Amino acid sequence: MAWALSAWRSLQGFPLRIAGWTLAHGVTLAGNVPVLAGLAWWFFPFEDKPLRAFWIVPALFLLGAALLHRVFRRPRSAAASIAALILLGYATQMGMGWAEGRGLDGIRDRIRTSGHAEFARVAVRVRDVGNVLSHYEELARDGWMGDYCRTKPPGQLLLYVATARAANWVNPLPPEKRLRWLETFAALTWPFVTFLVLWPMYRLGRWYGGHHAALVACALYALVPSVSLITLHTDGVFFPLLAATAALLALTAARRRSALRACLAGAWMNVALFFSFSLVCLLPALLLAPVAFTDAASGWRVRLRSAFRVSAGFVAGFVLAGLLLLVLLHYDPIRRWQAAMSFHAHWKSWDWSARDVLNSGITNLAEFGSWLGVPVLGLYLVDLRRVATLRDLRRIAGPAVFTLALLAAILAAAFLGSTRGETARMWLFLVPFICLSAGRAISGLEFERRRWVLGLMLVLEAATTVLIKRYQDFW
Repeated sequence: MAWALSAWRSLQGFPLRIAGWTLAHGVTLAGNVPVLAGLAWWFFPFEDKPLRAFWIVPALFLLGAALLHRVFRRPRSAAASIAALILLGYATQMGMGWAEGRGLDGIRDRIRTSGHAEFARVAVRVRDVGNVLSHYEELARDGWMGDYCRTKPPGQLLLYVATARAANWVNPLPPEKRLRWLETFAALTWPFVTFLVLWPMYRLGRWYGGHHAALVACALYALVPSVSLITLHTDGVFFPLLAATAALLALTAARRRSALRACLAGAWMNVALFFSFSLVCLLPALLLAPVAFTDAASGWRVRLRSAFRVSAGFVAGFVLAGLLLLVLLHYDPIRRWQAAMSFHAHWKSWDWSARDVLNSGITNLAEFGSWLGVPVLGLYLVDLRRVATLRDLRRIAGPAVFTLALLAAILAAAFLGSTRGETARMWLFLVPFICLSAGRAISGLEFERRRWVLGLMLVLEAATTVLIKRYQDFW
């Protein structure tokens, strides 16, 4: 009885409110109540998708409980803990796909039948990678690569080509069989690559709130619905890793006041944009990093000079990487951006009227938030409220400024990003940073209380993933 009373006291306040909103979200999913689905351009309709191999769900809960107990109650090295969480994430992705009762096809179909399967079909036809990258603009304009490649930078196709080459190296096959093997190879390996982001997340999380906050953030990320269910898309497999690594490099340079490290961070960021234009949202936050992590005890002139040196290094690395891409691959990012945006606007019939911008922005935020899961979203808002206060801003100046800069980036992407829905997929690169804030919100609680809150949030997040899989899912 005493433990039940202790648990109840621990869960009072925002954890109970989050639990209540999670229950309400679950009711709308199970009852097909169009609270969110009625929004303009809502991308994910309700679906009736029975989980024919439902036994996998309780098996996943048991595996998750065992791994999380090992991570939080019997901690080992950081590397061992991250390895356990990578295993949890991989098992969750694979398990949710297999729960459909169709075996590997529950995952493999995402790269076989979705629109982005076009990249895989093109990848197995590529013979000369250098020629494709050097003449990407002409090939895109001529229609050789289809429609989707016309809206992306060359790096996205390169990821599929690299996967096709790796698959063929593992198991060489005749050309006519390579596409099917690529689909199977990606279905087995990409879920693992998806969770490699947990290592840079952990490194970032130690700055956000310490060791415990970092592990909580990684555990939450392994259970987020959009991460677990939107599979075999580069948005979730590679882009979060690119984004988190760019942030880690930039913040390391800022904390150590190293112009050389900042140069490396800038170069990495430019290369990341070669793979995805969406990551441009991170640029303001990364440029603010030197200001966020300057020593408050130093005079303002010293702080300004230090921040300027690091920022100059970041810009120099960014420009240098761009010049190298231009010389080596004849890649003009501005030209590619303009062509991609022009084709995208024509394809999606984008209208910049105030009404459409407002409606699309609201839908974008609602979809992204609902696919985060109410627990992660609620914890993020709790942390955001804390860092918005002047007192907290002084205490954790660096992470707070970075968090606020990312919030500005999310709002800009929602209302100014020429996007109408499907943000649950396209904004997956932002999810690691949301989870870092959520982890800090839990880690900031008293030791005894945070045990119960963490357990509740993880259970609710996992349950949300199962409900979305059953009643909505990703295609």
